[in-house]
Amino acid sequence: MIFIIILYNVAYKLYYIFLKNSNTIIDSISKTLYTRHKVDNLYFSYCSESVTFNKNVRDTTGLILNLVQLKCGEKTAPIIVYSMSMLNVNLIISVKNFSNFRRLNEKESRQISLKLAFDKENSAEPIIFFLPVKISASKNYNSDNIFLLVEFIRKPPDTIIIMLGELIKIKTLSDKREDKRIQVNKHTIKKLHFSTTSGILELNNIKKKCLVKDISFTGMKLIAAGNKQDFINKKVSIKLQFADNIGVNSIDGTIGRTDLIGESKDFVALGVSLDNNTLPFDYKNIIADFLSSNA
Repeated sequence: MIFIIILYNVAYKLYYIFLKNSNTIIDSISKTLYTRHKVDNLYFSYCSESVTFNKNVRDTTGLILNLVQLKCGEKTAPIIVYSMSMLNVNLIISVKNFSNFRRLNEKESRQISLKLAFDKENSAEPIIFFLPVKISASKNYNSDNIFLLVEFIRKPPDTIIIMLGELIKIKTLSDKREDKRIQVNKHTIKKLHFSTTSGILELNNIKKKCLVKDISFTGMKLIAAGNKQDFINKKVSIKLQFADNIGVNSIDGTIGRTDLIGESKDFVALGVSLDNNTLPFDYKNIIADFLSSNA
């Protein structure tokens, strides 16, 4: 029996090392220098705005669902994070667990804390936070669960502030300027962290060199060699070449518009619509930083 438990623990650690998504916002934060001024600016700019933890955000942050809990004294309860700001968290908890927590909190003055766990690149151990909170409001979610609002008792750690702040900044910019095209040329590649304007386009398991002409939150314009008809409505994977340690392996999209380049029949301009559900955080962050610095 002990041998089986040891094997399970080893397998669990190997899962987090080799199978988890290594390109999360937590990993990106760890590779970036954030000054005190920058962290404070994110907090005061976005502290009251919430991030809804849908599947895309959960994947981007690397939130480990089965390790997210409320803790009161020695008692723990599984919860679902619905949304989070730097001031409070909306979560879902069972009616039974909520009753027990409220009794412990109100009658026995036990401190409640929120446990959050996130994947960390190349590590078997997740990053875990225990954040002191207090119950602010509650209402029925359904017959079995409660929709609960808890407030942070003190400012959350910098990592949480940066994570939420960067997500909100990107969403704000993408909502306002989602179709804003950034020209990719010798004057912009340094700010975009590109090593070159060339890229690799993969479709139908065939890799082709391409030239990246412009990028945005929602699309790209590429130039590639080939027959125009071979590109129409094809799903593609694009690999950009970065100068820095950027966590973007590939970007998925679908080719929409195709245009011949001048009189040539050998080169085609491709309009690619990007898949927002799989769009890497680092790619969106590059665009947000560029637009912010050139506003």
